Formats: sequence, structure tokens, C-alpha cells
Amino acid sequence: GQFIFKKMAVLARENGSGSLTYYWPKPGSDKPVPKLSHVKAYEPWGWIIGTGMYMDDVEKSIQATTKKFRKNVIIIACIILMISAYIVIQSGRGEIRGAMARDELERNEAKYRAIFNSTYQYVSLLDKNGKLLEVNERMLEFFNCKLDDLVGLYLWEIPWWAGLSDEQSKIERALAKGQDGEFQRVECTCVSPAEHNAHIDFTFRPLLDHKGKTALILVEGRDFSILKKAQEESLRLRLFMESIIDSIPSILIAVKEDLSIVMWNNRALEYVSESKEDEPESDLYTWMPKLKKLQDEISMIFTDKKPFTIRRFKLDLEDGYGFYDISGFPLATVAYNSLLLRIDDVTEQVR
Repeated sequence: GQFIFKKMAVLARENGSGSLTYYWPKPGSDKPVPKLSHVKAYEPWGWIIGTGMYMDDVEKSIQATTKKFRKNVIIIACIILMISAYIVIQSGRGEIRGAMARDELERNEAKYRAIFNSTYQYVSLLDKNGKLLEVNERMLEFFNCKLDDLVGLYLWEIPWWAGLSDEQSKIERALAKGQDGEFQRVECTCVSPAEHNAHIDFTFRPLLDHKGKTALILVEGRDFSILKKAQEESLRLRLFMESIIDSIPSILIAVKEDLSIVMWNNRALEYVSESKEDEPESDLYTWMPKLKKLQDEISMIFTDKKPFTIRRFKLDLEDGYGFYDISGFPLATVAYNSLLLRIDDVTEQVR
């Protein structure tokens, strides 16, 4: 892990403010999840003020908004199709009715465009072959272009995927299944005219006619670049910390109060097994039964929250015996009560 609060204090002290990504359990849960926090120093009082959000809560909020928008778009698209058909049928029944119908169509089209352009998502409407019919303002802003520049192009031909053949193939495959009436979801990397890479989560929803055939395809793209960046940063930090832990020559084992093992380094695996791929048993004393001799000292860490050190502890081994310095340290976490065991082989020094 990382010294989260210490790092927040450093960010506020040195930069005045800053953001930090890390894993932190939600209230009532012991499973750490990605979290993004921002801290800011309030110098008059010497305070550090911080706030944060869980990335999966952001994901759920975006999905709820997207679901509501999709429903409205489909309903309004169906209304427009029915009104258009009605106008065609009634077009020969007089200029007055025609004018009234046109006014109604214009009002409904204005409502449709207001909803279509108000969403923060990238939304487009395609014909059944995958050619662009409509594009919302959010998508035009990303391209810095006009609607006429995109209408009539196949979706995989637009500048988003210029030079990205793998991404173009993903879009073509998704549209092919959309033509068969299948809902599709694809994650793609896109490039803006400013050469800014964006990670977009696309959904392809076929709109069927009265015969059950695909008439139109509604495409929605949700930009999750911030979440992607946070996940990548979190992974880099985790791998960095794991490399540090594995480079330490001591045996390191972290356990919860129920003695289930939550962290270990390669040195611990080497002590227990010849294979570094073997994961530890869920129980500390099952994985390393010789440590059961220290169960009183280990139990006291959970109750007294005080570290202990036993030097030159003798353990019987298969090829004789060895001496170890064993230390236990309480770990302060919100999720659960835990401790860290450090075991150093001092046999050669003793002998």
C-alpha cells in the first residue's frame, strides 16, 4: 500500500493542492476499491481540507444517466417515425392539414434535437448499413467540425479512428451484429484533431421496424478516460509497491485478526515452498505451522496494538534448525484489524 494521508499532507504543503488515486474500502466493506481524492491547504488555519469519490460510484451514476437518456431518445425517435409516416399518408388531404402537420413535426424535431444535444455522451444515429444520419453537438465539438462533414460517412471512416485499423475493425464487427438486431458494447481508443487520445465505451442499439428488422442503429459513446487513467495509475502504484516489498530480503506476511493472510512477499513463498506460484493457505498457522508457538504474542498485537520483537527464535527445520528474528507490527486500517510479521534469518550470525 501507500502512506495515503502522509502523501495528502505533502501534496497540500508543497503544491497548495493536489489529487491522489488509491484503493480504499467503502464503509461497511473490507474490499478496497479505486478512489480519487483531492486535498487543498487552508493556510490561515493550517488546515488540510480533502474530499474524494469512489470511482465505481461515478461509473454507476454515469450508467444511470445513460440509461435514462437512451430511453428518451428511443421514444422520441419512434414518435418522429410515426409522425413522418402520418404526414406522408395525410399529405394529399389539404394544404391546411399539411401545414399543421409540418408545424407539429418541427416542434417534435426541436424537442428531439434538444434532448439529442443536451447529453454529455457522444451520440449518433446510423442507417442500417452503418452510415451516419445524425450526430449530436458533443460529438461535433470533439471533432471540431460541422454536421455535413460527417453525415454520409460510415462510422468506422470518421476521423476518430484515422490510422487505427484495429479500432476500425472493432466498429465494423459491432455494426455487423447490430444489423442482425444484436445489442453490442465495445471499448475503443479514439484520436481527436488535437491528437488527444480518448477511451470511449460505445454501445450499439438497433432500432427495429414493424417487421422486426433493423431500421436504424443508435450509437452512444461514454468517455471513461479519467477512470482509465486512474486505474492505470493505481495499477502502476500497486506494482511499484509490490516490487519494493519483494525486493526486501526479510519474510513479510500481513494477516487479519481472523489470521487470514492478505499480503506476502516472494521471500515468504521461498521459505514455505520451492514454487513461487504457490499461494498461501487462508490461515497463517496452516501455511506456517511453526509460527503457532508465537500465537500468544501475535494475539496481543490485535488487543494491545503494540509491536513485539523476538530475537534468535529457534525453529526446527527439515535439515536441522535455524534462528530467526521475528517482529510483529500493528497495521492501522479502517477496513479491518491487521498486523505485519517480519521474519529475518540470523542463523549464520548466531552460529
